[in-house]
Amino acid sequence: MRRRIAVLAEPGVYDAWGAATLLGATVRLPAHNVGDLARAAVRSGSAWGRRFTGHMQAGELIPEEVLAEFVADTLDRSPVGWVLFGHPRTVRHAELLAAHGHAPDTVIQVTFDEDRIDRDWRLTARRAELPHLLAEHRLHTAALRAFYRNVDAFHAVPQHGSVEELAADLQAVVTRPVIRGTSPEPHPRPT
Repeated sequence: MRRRIAVLAEPGVYDAWGAATLLGATVRLPAHNVGDLARAAVRSGSAWGRRFTGHMQAGELIPEEVLAEFVADTLDRSPVGWVLFGHPRTVRHAELLAAHGHAPDTVIQVTFDEDRIDRDWRLTARRAELPHLLAEHRLHTAALRAFYRNVDAFHAVPQHGSVEELAADLQAVVTRPVIRGTSPEPHPRPT
């Protein structure tokens, strides 16, 4: 069965890309980080990179339709399926991804545990700003979470522990049987 897995992360979750990469290796799917792919396209001067650079030099964000085409072009080269990190970020992105034939069957959002702020040296300097960033992010992504909940594709996994433990949590989501019509959030940590 072709698997299409999207992994999203809340602000402050540093290990999600590493965990998504480990998940991809475990389930034998290529892992793609949309941000890294776009930056690499710009650096390489590829056709996509030149297209992105044109928008950036004009002071514009890359239009959602252009980004969707770029992501679809990347995913078209993964016939066995994929793990996609950092995309979609909005309902419009989700709709465009589906229109290009790449709707994920599983969407996992790695949620941030605010108790980690004082336990993780990478976060202590951001103590004042993280609660505000999280509130803004959660408000901004509420519609996207609802969009994927409506098709029984959404799962939330809390970040705690190492990148390997997070990867195991992600794997537990994608390897458990899918029972349609049940609410998949929140996902308990396996014991």
